[in-house]
Amino acid sequence: MVMVNEKNVETGRFRVKRFQGVYSRPSAKRIFQGKADRCFDISYKDQRGRLFWEKVGWVSEGYTAAMASQVRGERIRSIRHGKELPDRRKGRAEKTLREIWTDEYRQEKGGKKSYQDDCWRCEKHIMPVFGGKKPSEISSAMLNNFKNNLIKEKGLSAQSVTHLLNIIKSVFNVALRNGAFEGQNPVCQVEYPSTRNTNRLRYLDRDESDRLLNGLKTSSQTIYEMAYVSLYTGMRADEIFSLRWEDIDFENMVIHILETKNTESRTAFITRSLLELFENKKKGKPHEFVFPQELRRGNGNKKKEQVKKNQIGNTFRRVVEKVKLNEGIEDRRYRVCFHTLRHTFGSWLAIKGESLQTIKELLGHKRISQTQRYAHLSPDLKRQAVERLHERD
Repeated sequence: MVMVNEKNVETGRFRVKRFQGVYSRPSAKRIFQGKADRCFDISYKDQRGRLFWEKVGWVSEGYTAAMASQVRGERIRSIRHGKELPDRRKGRAEKTLREIWTDEYRQEKGGKKSYQDDCWRCEKHIMPVFGGKKPSEISSAMLNNFKNNLIKEKGLSAQSVTHLLNIIKSVFNVALRNGAFEGQNPVCQVEYPSTRNTNRLRYLDRDESDRLLNGLKTSSQTIYEMAYVSLYTGMRADEIFSLRWEDIDFENMVIHILETKNTESRTAFITRSLLELFENKKKGKPHEFVFPQELRRGNGNKKKEQVKKNQIGNTFRRVVEKVKLNEGIEDRRYRVCFHTLRHTFGSWLAIKGESLQTIKELLGHKRISQTQRYAHLSPDLKRQAVERLHERD
């Protein structure tokens, strides 16, 4: 029985107790004796302090933690006495980043909810730059240049750049775990862009929301309906895309939001105007999607789905520009986008005097700190609370 200790977050391996530098990792596909097969890896440093990871072998092949520890000891003795380490890549060509993504990353991470969106981001930004390169050819300096280009040339937000760097970091970690790459993950030496103060601050007043909805209704009934749902439920765009008819409880006037960003389901409440919107739509079968039906054609082709999402976003942006909601505004925190509708929902609740805890639950925030941005919208309530101290019982 393999006794494992804490998990190495960086590589996804579990340290084996009693054996220094020996790690164990479960297989996503290999089964041995009715459970996931496990592979033993070792880590050690050379005389220059460079960290190396080496795959030793699988439990199904007869390897044990003790054997892995013995191999590690041999490697350390060789380093200490100046002997040449065995070339573990000899006889096999090093894979490119694209090949690792296709052959190994997809196998390990393909079940993640964000995988398809990550594929789209990867093809658009990462593969044109690094797809044909081998991991050993990608340096932290190259990644820093990549980061700066995304910000300065392409105008991506700090959050988007952080997400792309995390994808590359994850691909390298998969390569490390599977023995396709040895050394240190170069992303670890890249300074991430600051994401502080990048939260969107703009929310719509009633006049602006009316102008936007009227403009959307003229351009696209579907996008108007999606925007209306977001404005009066606080649902994210992806949550609306994932909404099925069976998620709408007309009897109790609630929407069950199951596919959320933080994987925790929550409930949204249906107002009278929302009820009318849903009732005027052609209702599909319980398992069918509510918005938009044409998005689901093409046998579930995720690439076509992403293209459709982009088209919807482009239409939304055109209408925003047409009604001049972003005129003269350069700071992205104050520019209107689809997410502004969700932020407006939270802001209107705060202005009406709802507690931050209520807003947190309705928006599905995991931490109250995420909801604190709405606190400044209800200063009168705080003043009233202090002034009540002078009231006598």
